[in-house]
Amino acid sequence: MARKPTEYAHPALSPMTLRAEFLEGDSAMLRNMPGYDGFTDMEKQVLALYPYYNSRSETCKKLGIGQSWIHDHEKASPMFKEAMTQRGTVTDVIFSHLMRDLLGKTYLRLNEMLDNPEIDPKALIKVIEHIHKVTKIDTSMEPQGNNFINTQNVIMFRSTEPPAVAPRVTAQVIDGVVNG
Repeated sequence: MARKPTEYAHPALSPMTLRAEFLEGDSAMLRNMPGYDGFTDMEKQVLALYPYYNSRSETCKKLGIGQSWIHDHEKASPMFKEAMTQRGTVTDVIFSHLMRDLLGKTYLRLNEMLDNPEIDPKALIKVIEHIHKVTKIDTSMEPQGNNFINTQNVIMFRSTEPPAVAPRVTAQVIDGVVNG
């Protein structure tokens, strides 16, 4: 019996799936760009590579063309200039995909550093501060206003996000038994 197709992908395969989907979407974006069919082959190559290098000079270097090539073609064709502007915004999306791939590695490395007994204490403190920063926990020892200690809600670290407040439960007496 054939297996039904599913949206689930094994975690090890998901980055490959994401990259393939991104590249497919990027190619579609290029093909649907206004005036794309009228661009020369070199203009199409520049438009395809520019977001990945995020630098006009690096893109020109990779393609083996002069540094002023893009500038000259943007002057000659306002449509190409607009296309270059649109492709410049794709860089942020590419960067976020790359960073998402690296995020898991950084968490594993931070975990290894926390468990390593040979790590320099100053480096360990930096690791802990970074984790607190990423998780939005404020570890500063600055007093908050009145310097009174609230003994009902003792908090080890002040969160930079508003605390979740649980609903208050009131006690009820039913048949002589206190509930709540």
